[in-house]
Amino acid sequence: MDAIKAALINFHASLGENDKLILISFGQYIDMMLDGSETPEVIHEKINSLVANEDFTQLYGAIDEAVTHSAASRADFPRRAAAIAISDGMNDADLGEGKTLDEALRRLGEGRLPLYALGFEDAQGTEEHRVGMEKFSELANESDGYLSTITADNISDRLAGVRNHINSGKLLRLKADTNHASGQQETLLLTVTFGSKSIQAKDFTLTVAEHIPDNEAPTVLSATQVNDTKIEVTFSEPVIGATSVSSYVVKDESGKQLALQSVQYTEDSSLKEGNYKTTITFDEKPYEGKYTVEFFGITDYSMEANAVAEPATIDLSGDAIFIKILRIIFFDFWWVILLVVILVVAFVIYRVIRKRKGLIKVNGEIGFGDVAEFKHHFKTPDAKPICLIVTDMKGKATRVELDVSSSIFVGRSKINNLSFDDTKMSRQHFVIEAEDNDFYISDLNTTNGTFINGVELTDKRRLEEGDVITAGHEKFVFRNISTGTNG
Repeated sequence: MDAIKAALINFHASLGENDKLILISFGQYIDMMLDGSETPEVIHEKINSLVANEDFTQLYGAIDEAVTHSAASRADFPRRAAAIAISDGMNDADLGEGKTLDEALRRLGEGRLPLYALGFEDAQGTEEHRVGMEKFSELANESDGYLSTITADNISDRLAGVRNHINSGKLLRLKADTNHASGQQETLLLTVTFGSKSIQAKDFTLTVAEHIPDNEAPTVLSATQVNDTKIEVTFSEPVIGATSVSSYVVKDESGKQLALQSVQYTEDSSLKEGNYKTTITFDEKPYEGKYTVEFFGITDYSMEANAVAEPATIDLSGDAIFIKILRIIFFDFWWVILLVVILVVAFVIYRVIRKRKGLIKVNGEIGFGDVAEFKHHFKTPDAKPICLIVTDMKGKATRVELDVSSSIFVGRSKINNLSFDDTKMSRQHFVIEAEDNDFYISDLNTTNGTFINGVELTDKRRLEEGDVITAGHEKFVFRNISTGTNG
């Protein structure tokens, strides 16, 4: 024990100014005797207080404590750490309740802490000591350390050898493409190149648990138009969530969105910048103008998942704005145009009908009312006179003589040759037409019908002298004056 204490004091004296010494004793209890913050005087005092007074050992528990302390070290502590265990070997029965060799190896791997085992020689060479030293050696070798056998005479040299072995190594600080720490066991394949020669080291398995904080969100470096239906957006760094159409909204200054057909995200590591691009394809050619590209759910690869927050603006060339207006009018509001056309046509028809004094049916054909009025007011040389003795609904009889050139109309409307204020009459009720030397009567599809001598008129019928015509409440007795018959 005196040799161990002297060797530890010499070992501490040989350390560099940036090195720290942590001392953990593991007998029946685990004791953190030095945490690396003490002065040389306190360190020497603690080392000299060591005594070998316990047979029981808690090496596995001490290893767990060393890994925990190494991982929680302050920022001013060295990042490269190694554990040195001085013991007379290992006996699983004495290594503490609940701790195993596999657990100790796992903890050393998690903490990336190599273990250098310094085991005492056994002058008697017992089997128990040999097995304990083999396990001690396995623990050291699996953690990338080694086992050295020590005596009172060589312990200082062995500690110096461990120090030189540690100092002969190089500390590599490796930075990944992203700061995303999976928290899972990962495999590190290390290749070291010296000039033209490359050496591939063995695969390292380690838990990726640390990351450099990243609070800087990705930005859009550029947004450019590729062709009539495609634009290209370039990000400042690799992003995730950029492969979905729902991650983008492209809209014009009025807020109307463009329909997106597809997006394609690519990463080209051969370029120094602008190597993280998304190509957005539209369903159709956009209109000319300024557009905004907004992003949703697109983040960097960091643990913080910083989102692309700032939208991008882009001036797009395309169809002129007046074409957009025309399309909106004719495609979105076509029904308004149709309605206006219908109303205009209806108004023109109404004006024409009103100017021509309504519609009438003549000889089975629809015509304008001013035609009938013209016939009433102007005689032709071929006009034939007739007489109608009209008895109205009050029983008053009136003789009416008319010259018939082709036809006369009777009904409720003022446009007729004879008109009556009789609600049972239709607007144009019946017509009398002259053909050669005869006269014919036709009902004009009326509601209440026209009757000759009490029989309803269904077809065109020749009028006989003295025929009684009934229409509505009125009765008409027909007299043919052109034949010289007196009525």
